[in-house]
Amino acid sequence: MATGTPGIRYGLVGKMLLIVGVTCLVVGSIFAIREALFLHNSLLVQGYYTDEAGSEDSQGNMNFVYFIDFQDRSGKKVTFNAYTRNRELPEHKPILIRYDPVHPTTARLAEEPSPPLPLLILTMGVGFAAVGGLLSRAEHRKQQAVFDAPVLDS
Repeated sequence: MATGTPGIRYGLVGKMLLIVGVTCLVVGSIFAIREALFLHNSLLVQGYYTDEAGSEDSQGNMNFVYFIDFQDRSGKKVTFNAYTRNRELPEHKPILIRYDPVHPTTARLAEEPSPPLPLLILTMGVGFAAVGGLLSRAEHRKQQAVFDAPVLDS
């Protein structure tokens, strides 16, 4: 086995991790921007659920789907599905809805927190990019040391 083989592998792995990291950063940024635009442009209205269904998963959690009606700003009736876990919505009481006025069926319960996926993807991107950058830099420094080493005459 040649002495340079592990270094070449580290450099290649570093470059691949760097590519994965940058890709995660781009995708996570797109998701985060879409979420920020939704929160900025969305409207709050009251709605009521018209029907529900529930099921229990293998861990004993109750999963509910609610069919919720509300009126958009033009007065048109809109129905969307909301999903909850281990939480029932109050019957015959108004529910606060956040929806996109351009696409009214893009709606969710106002009390729901923002999805964690953009933050998770961005965090993974930073991690992969950092490790990939460190591995690539270490390989580059190792190669520079070999090229810059003085040649000894025997």
